[in-house]
Amino acid sequence: MTRRLLAALAAVALAGGLAGCGLPGHRTTGDTLAGLPQPELPTSQGPGGALAAAPTSVVAEPLRGRTPGAVLRLNATQVCALDRKAKPVVPAALRTKVFAAYGLRYPNADHDLDALVPLSLGGASTAANLWPLATGTALHEKFQLDQKLRTLVCSDEISLQTAQHEEEDDWYQAWLTNVDPE
Repeated sequence: MTRRLLAALAAVALAGGLAGCGLPGHRTTGDTLAGLPQPELPTSQGPGGALAAAPTSVVAEPLRGRTPGAVLRLNATQVCALDRKAKPVVPAALRTKVFAAYGLRYPNADHDLDALVPLSLGGASTAANLWPLATGTALHEKFQLDQKLRTLVCSDEISLQTAQHEEEDDWYQAWLTNVDPE
């Protein structure tokens, strides 16, 4: 799929209210990572009841119906006090469920579990915020963006809600805007 078509599909999903952004209707969850309720993932079934494979593109992006993003109820001060290298605690059953929703098996050498809104920016470790990100360049770019946005939030250059929205809306475009040296 072309980048323009993917953007159009994302716009349709956003118009349907599937993505949160820190504004009214934003998906939030409890104050801690442990014991959070795990929402059901919608599934798309193909012929014979098999899960439909995720569309492929040049840049790995989550399917909005499965991974709209979800954040904890934290403010910027609380987020900046978190360990920036902390990884969300995700039970194997939830990892397996998230991968299955994308038509993938877990464990998978070609994909790593990623939080659309990272823990370092107040992202929740729930199914609504987790997706299998292809390893390689996309994983590196996503990590760069997560770190850059956290730096901007913690230096009061952008709001926490703006950073979360950029991750949820189009993480790759946010990387191009905030990190890409060209």
